Amino acid sequence: MDKLVLLSIIIATVAIPAVGARLSDPHRGLFLAVAGTAVAVLGYFLAVFFIYPRLV
Repeated sequence: MDKLVLLSIIIATVAIPAVGARLSDPHRGLFLAVAGTAVAVLGYFLAVFFIYPRLV
């Protein structure tokens, strides 16, 4: 379980901005990186708020 959490954090902080950096338009790339990171943070929030209490 700890490995999955670490892997998902690495994906959220490295892979999402890397995808945005490959775009030719820098403004669109920045928007994609920020929006993707925001979605990942929202997913973490929902998981911690709803799923984690049921596991503990």
